[in-house]
Amino acid sequence: MKNMGWIVMSSIMIFATTLCAVDFKVYPSANLDEKLTKEALKMSAGAPGGNMWNVAIYTTKDSFEKVCTFYKKIGNEYHMPSGIKSMKLPSGTEIKSTYFL
Repeated sequence: MKNMGWIVMSSIMIFATTLCAVDFKVYPSANLDEKLTKEALKMSAGAPGGNMWNVAIYTTKDSFEKVCTFYKKIGNEYHMPSGIKSMKLPSGTEIKSTYFL
């Protein structure tokens, strides 16, 4: 579940800061994960324009649905035309993604 929260929060954080140039509201029970943030910054450093990204990884133990409900109150849900809403890893873990503008 922690990985799910990481994926949700990182997707929301990256998408919100790159497209919306507005103040980002952190989910109330989310906590900044400094280790994951440092790893994400290292990964983005080699990407084109990666030095322009503002990356912060937040995690929560709350469900994906609960986090989405929070963000639906303050933004519009967006579905990537070529994106998938969920997928399963070989381990059986389900990864879900949703974007809010």
